[in-house]
Amino acid sequence: MKLQLTFVLLICFFLANTTFGHDGLKCSRASVSTAAPLWPTEPHRPYDVLKYRLTLDWRKVFETQSQQFSGVNIIDLKLTSETPNVTLDAGLMKIDSVSVSGVPILPVPQPTSGEELIIPLPASLQKSGEQLTVTIGYHRDTLINQGIYFYPKGSYDPYQKTNTTEDIAYTMSEPIDAHYWMPCMDRPYDKAESEISIIAPNGIETASNGTLLSKEAYTPTSTIWHWKSDEPITTYLMVADASTFIHWSETHHRTAAAADTVHLDFYAWPSDYYQDSITDGSTYNAKFFLRNTSSIMSWFEAHYGGFPFVKYGQVPVQPFAFGGMEHQTITSIHRGWLRGSDQGIAHEMAHQWFGDKTTCESFKDIWMNEGFATYSEALWGESQGGNDGYMNIMWQKRGSYLFGPAHDLPVYDPPADNVFNGALTYAKGGCVLHMLRRMLGNDTMFFGALRDYSNAFAYTTANTTQLQNYLSGRLGIDLAEFFDEWIFGRLHPQYDMTWAQSVGNRLVLQINQVQPDSIRDHFTMPVKFFAFHGGVPDTLTFVNNLRSQRFEKVLGYTIDSLVFDLDALILSEPTLTYSTALAVRSIDPPHSQFSVYREGGEVLCTFEETNSGGTIEIYNSLGMKMKSAAVLSGETSKVLDTHSLASGVYFVRYISGSVNEVRSVNIVR
Repeated sequence: MKLQLTFVLLICFFLANTTFGHDGLKCSRASVSTAAPLWPTEPHRPYDVLKYRLTLDWRKVFETQSQQFSGVNIIDLKLTSETPNVTLDAGLMKIDSVSVSGVPILPVPQPTSGEELIIPLPASLQKSGEQLTVTIGYHRDTLINQGIYFYPKGSYDPYQKTNTTEDIAYTMSEPIDAHYWMPCMDRPYDKAESEISIIAPNGIETASNGTLLSKEAYTPTSTIWHWKSDEPITTYLMVADASTFIHWSETHHRTAAAADTVHLDFYAWPSDYYQDSITDGSTYNAKFFLRNTSSIMSWFEAHYGGFPFVKYGQVPVQPFAFGGMEHQTITSIHRGWLRGSDQGIAHEMAHQWFGDKTTCESFKDIWMNEGFATYSEALWGESQGGNDGYMNIMWQKRGSYLFGPAHDLPVYDPPADNVFNGALTYAKGGCVLHMLRRMLGNDTMFFGALRDYSNAFAYTTANTTQLQNYLSGRLGIDLAEFFDEWIFGRLHPQYDMTWAQSVGNRLVLQINQVQPDSIRDHFTMPVKFFAFHGGVPDTLTFVNNLRSQRFEKVLGYTIDSLVFDLDALILSEPTLTYSTALAVRSIDPPHSQFSVYREGGEVLCTFEETNSGGTIEIYNSLGMKMKSAAVLSGETSKVLDTHSLASGVYFVRYISGSVNEVRSVNIVR
């Protein structure tokens, strides 16, 4: 997490082309091939991967202290339409052999300049519905850190200004670097079963996704470790780690059923494992830093539902140009975190629900991973410090977006170089969830909807439109305008607001939205003000759904001071000033007065007899119009049936010529 890394400021001096983002810091990747597009827009390939059975022989990695190794990937797949070939992704490797369902493919195909491995199929195996087993033997001689990383003992880490204490090899694949260490279908939409076997020298501990099925002697000097994922996985979440780790375990008892447990795996270098007596952050302390893992899991289970996998592990790695990476069931974290807070643990663990259990369909939708995990940092803060702890982190995220780079881009499908922009897909994405929670004003509804969304798309993928449609149906609220404004659209509202209180304690508010109208004329949002009188705050809410709008409300007290949006309901740039002109202005337009009453399942609006007619509208707390009716000239009352509306605070708006007044009403079922 970029706000939790102690080295985040230092790194800017080392990198001239750096993008804040991927769970910490997404570094400039000048060495990365640009042949393959980052966010492919081509149609889905005509097959579905069912399973990967991958064997990595990493003996040479440690013998030569390099990124060189050999491997075999056995890929079970099913054709979804007739095709003469299967196209996989592969780069920085040499293909030694290929067979399809036992039939050797000759000559042996090699990766193209576009990093595609095109495998021709025998004529008898090209039909839709055909299930194939593609076996690929390969090796990698490339000596660069990409996809697979190797650092020998004593390597200097410029971010932490320290040296590593052990040899280490690990993979890092997000967004689409998995095909640099295994031939695969390197797109997030295709999840499959997975087994990974790692051959390593004796004395090297390995870690990977899922459950360790076996650990056996391979030769007198090497060991083979066999891991199996318990649920489908996408390629960017697959991982292999190997070093001289100390490994220890704990048991987490699930919140809903204590007898049901999650296996917790922890790894650390010996120098970091045995420093458990030093807890002041002056040195690496693995056991102290990881101590709250089970507590964080319990807190998230209470809000998001049961932990979605049978195991959760954490592996500190260094050097690591990222804060953390939520590999399914086995998160990689920067070793530097072992001297910091556990906010990063919360972020990465939340990904196990939002990112791993339910995965973004494409990296256009990455905010659904990163926004949810960033929001979860604040949720964990709430467990520690109540609302203050929650809001302190949300204010940080708000500032990260408003004062960060590229905040004028949309959260959905930003340019490729901003997909992992911390200000955008992380901070703004998290703030959008915060806004939705505040607007609903009902945590049971909010977290219930998130749990149900996670379950509805469990162990598969979802896109932004599917999330919008699901939450709309689950909450009974049309969120199309909200998503259009905050996810698909750009920027945020800029408010120029004035207020005054005149005779009879009548509050007058003038709200003008002054963001460029070429981007958006107006944002429709409930705006909240806190009126202090004698030190006591009173919360006043109005639905602002015009670029320029005036509100009036008679209060039973004189306001000492008026403050806008103390709970960061709206991601905005506001100014609020007292206006002498408003205070002396005539604020009682003739025939504009109307009153609102709740009677059973109906709302009764009454008007002065001399009113000239207009429209009466009901809005929910999200600013969405729920009901409307015409008011005829001279009509003294209007009844609106609200039996279909859920309990909550609603706003009744009366429009007649220049009159535009709003009253609130509480509907209780």
